[in-house]
Amino acid sequence: MARHIRKLLIVAVLAVILTGCTDTLTGGKTIDMGKLQVYIEQFGKEAVVEEYSWDGTKEGLTVDIPDTTDDGVPITKIGARINIGVPAEFKVKLLLAKSSDSVLDGKYVKYVGNDQSLYDGPISFDKLVFTINPGANVKSTMITDYDTLPEKDRYIGVKKADGSIVFYEPVIVVAQ
Repeated sequence: MARHIRKLLIVAVLAVILTGCTDTLTGGKTIDMGKLQVYIEQFGKEAVVEEYSWDGTKEGLTVDIPDTTDDGVPITKIGARINIGVPAEFKVKLLLAKSSDSVLDGKYVKYVGNDQSLYDGPISFDKLVFTINPGANVKSTMITDYDTLPEKDRYIGVKKADGSIVFYEPVIVVAQ
């Protein structure tokens, strides 16, 4: 009797593991498509957008996900489980830009806490809302929730020309 229960338990565990991995993309390659980092699964049947590199402009707060890669592979996911089921949530890479039309124009300041005395200028916090417009083939999304990250990884700080420091936190909204 115990032997049958053990076998049943093994089968149940395997079923849970295998069904958890059925939506996983494996053995592929990562390519750059402009500001998007895209992972193409090994057989070239589908692709997932992993990351967006923001150029710092207000226009760049809206991200259009194409229907396919440059090679015609359908983009079916925005963020996904990759290889052995590791979550690869879609995220926005924030880079300081040195142009006058950039929201992030200024000097980088590392976030070390929300105590005003830690900085040499007045601090404030602002959200950068990114609107993601999925392509026609996108069937699922797995988006980074920046509120769940440690504070040191959540913000990018910018010292403005007037001496004030603004800490920006990305918020990602997927349009329907």
